[in-house]
Amino acid sequence: MSIELSRLLSKEVIKTSLKRLNDILRMKRVSFDIDGVLVANNEIGVGVVNREFGTSFRIEDIKTDFGIVGLLKGVPQVTDPLEEAIKIWNSEEVLKRSNPVSGAWMLSRYLVDQGVIPFTITSRPATTTEVTRSWFGQWMPWLPPENICIQTDGNQISLDFK
Repeated sequence: MSIELSRLLSKEVIKTSLKRLNDILRMKRVSFDIDGVLVANNEIGVGVVNREFGTSFRIEDIKTDFGIVGLLKGVPQVTDPLEEAIKIWNSEEVLKRSNPVSGAWMLSRYLVDQGVIPFTITSRPATTTEVTRSWFGQWMPWLPPENICIQTDGNQISLDFK
């Protein structure tokens, strides 16, 4: 290992770099989308699709951010895949049973420990406010409820909210 690389990887340099990054983050706002970023809801969603429509999709069949829509396009009895996917994503089962995305729990905890209190933003409809805040109370209780931003107008998903 070169002396320069050794210096770059020294504990002191890493510690100083993290301190600088944390200082920058505290001065700026940090926000995360909820679904697919903090909440891993596709696995439960695929299970709901399979149960409701008698399909046998696997989580690996999802290829895009709106992957459940893609799966539903191949289901003959579904006339509007986006509308059906929105119903599934916002079902109480999916909202309650989904786990955090791998690493999201640790990252959010780390940020709060460093004095960086992130915001979460979602286009979930206002009708999901209680179950969404309950999920965060269970999985990430260090995130203040007032930092969980959910649209307040109506019961439809708002793609423009974010």
